[in-house]
Amino acid sequence: MNEKTNKNLLVLILTLLIPCVFVVLGQRKESTPEISSNEPDKVVHYKISATPTMKEVTETKAKVREFIWEHWKLQKQGTMKFEGYSKEGDHSVVNYQIKCNENSACKLSVKIEREMVGRGKFSNERWKEVKKFIVETIDRVEIPKDFYSKRKLILENSNRSAKLYLIRLKNEKGDVVSEI
Repeated sequence: MNEKTNKNLLVLILTLLIPCVFVVLGQRKESTPEISSNEPDKVVHYKISATPTMKEVTETKAKVREFIWEHWKLQKQGTMKFEGYSKEGDHSVVNYQIKCNENSACKLSVKIEREMVGRGKFSNERWKEVKKFIVETIDRVEIPKDFYSKRKLILENSNRSAKLYLIRLKNEKGDVVSEI
């Protein structure tokens, strides 16, 4: 082959290849930003400021519930980090990681890291507290009217806004270890 034939061949290849690249890139942009098992390193991050409004707290916690419930229900792996502050101003970070096996059985690993500040005569003390637990079951329940009301389960296939329910995280014994 001569040099002119090589240039023509290169132009032909590039002419065919460039539209394919744009099609692939366009399809990638249209895909949802959710975590799939093919992207285990991607972490969704939600944060509540140190002085949040009630609206910020409600909306952020609803996003956390929605992320956990949707990944659990669809048996989809995912990782989320949630940062917030206690009423006293203590900072905490909660890492949630949902892992599913080949049989689609999922477990939720939770790691809570809190900066603790002493109160009263221990007011100068600071320390970190770390708690970890594994969740085997997740239920959705209606938001109770008060602390003492019995929790009413919501059917799994019931379609509700995450602002209208709480999720209960249960360990292997079926004990509630957290409610969000």
